Amino acid sequence: MQLARVTGTVVATIKTPGLEGVKLLLIQPLDRSLAPVGAQVVAADAVHMAGPGELVYFVAAREAAQAMPEPFVPVDHAIVGIVDDVRNLAGDAPAGAATNGAAIARRATARRRAAARSAMKLARVVGTVVSTINHPDLDGRTLLLCDLVDPAGVAAGGYLIAVDSVGAGAGETVLLLDEGNGARQVLAAPGAPIRTVVVGIVDAVDAVEPVEAPQAPESAATREPATRRIRGRGRVAAGRTRPG
Repeated sequence: MQLARVTGTVVATIKTPGLEGVKLLLIQPLDRSLAPVGAQVVAADAVHMAGPGELVYFVAAREAAQAMPEPFVPVDHAIVGIVDDVRNLAGDAPAGAATNGAAIARRATARRRAAARSAMKLARVVGTVVSTINHPDLDGRTLLLCDLVDPAGVAAGGYLIAVDSVGAGAGETVLLLDEGNGARQVLAAPGAPIRTVVVGIVDAVDAVEPVEAPQAPESAATREPATRRIRGRGRVAAGRTRPG
C-alpha cells in the first residue's frame, strides 16, 4: 500500500460488467514526504467517501479487486483508506531522496526495482499512517510506514505501508512480506485487500560480500568474505523469538 492524493473524478456511463456503480477517482501517487511521484492513475473508491484533495492510501494489483464487493472486477488500483495523519517517527528525510542530482536518482530507481522483484523485503520503520475511515478489513489494524533498505541497512529507495503483525516500533529493521496470499494467511483474513505485512523484527543480517585483496605479482586477484550486520531486537510473526 502507498499514499496518494485524489486529484479528480472519472465519469463513465458505459462500463464493463462488475464496474457498474463503482466510483472512479483520479489519484496522484506520493512518496512519504507527500511529494508527487510517477503518473496519475485511476482508482476505485473502496471506502465510498474519498473526494478530490483528500490524502488516501491505496492498494494495487490483485489486492485492488479484493477490496471490491465483487472480487473479480477489472480493477488494478483501489483506495482503501482516507488518511488523517502521517507521522514521521524517524525525523529524517525520505529514503532514496535524490540530494546530489540525477545520478543518485538513477541509483535509487535501480535499487527500488531490484527490491520490488522480491516478495520478502527488509525495511526500516519510519512512521505510522493514521486513518479512521478504512476498508472494513483494515479497521483496527496498525499501519506502519516502512522505508526499504538493503542488507547493509542502506536506503534502497521507495517505501511501503504495511500492516503490523508483530508489534514493531519506530527505527526498527523489519521483515516485510509483500505478497497478497501470504499476507492474508498471516493475518487470517482470506478476503482482505492487504498485500504487505510486517512479519518479523530483525536481530541481524549477516551479508557476505566479496572484497578485493591485494594482487600478487603473477596471480589472479583473490577475494575474502566480509560481513555486514544490522542489529535489532528480533521477533517474528506468530510470536516466535529469534535467538540473540
